[in-house]
Amino acid sequence: ICPVDVSAMPLGTLPDIENVQAANVFLNDYAKEINRKPFFLALGLQKPHIPLKYPQQYL
Repeated sequence: ICPVDVSAMPLGTLPDIENVQAANVFLNDYAKEINRKPFFLALGLQKPHIPLKYPQQYL
């Protein structure tokens, strides 16, 4: 297990955190549209996998 200090990572984040935030922005923007159509959103997360890296605050 490898907890990481997210602030010390490049860009101060982890890829999964960035992807979840981008999906959240999309969903919030889409919810504001008047003529919404059905859609499919797939979000592949990398964690956990070897090495098991995650924000240290969750240790």
